[in-house]
Amino acid sequence: MPLKDIELMYAIYEKGSFYKKHRDRFKENQHRFFTVVLYLTDWQPGDGGELLIYKDHTQIKVNPVAGTFAIFMSELEHEVLPANVRRYSITGWITDVPIGLTFL
Repeated sequence: MPLKDIELMYAIYEKGSFYKKHRDRFKENQHRFFTVVLYLTDWQPGDGGELLIYKDHTQIKVNPVAGTFAIFMSELEHEVLPANVRRYSITGWITDVPIGLTFL
């Protein structure tokens, strides 16, 4: 695979925050190949904010425990369930083109 760059962001989900089911690889911009997430929160059961990845008619649930690293194809549908406490992560996308300073 001709992978070239990575976009990263520091994500903070406040209590009640969530992210509806979506794909990170867009029809009009198909340069994201892999989505990566590194969880930074001292998570406990009941804290919410779990990642659900949908693949082949099944759901894969990832608990956002500090130190857990998830990587999956950006074309897969996924969502973040509502957080019951503040949740921190570093989230990113590995791309097939250099990102450069396109956001400026």
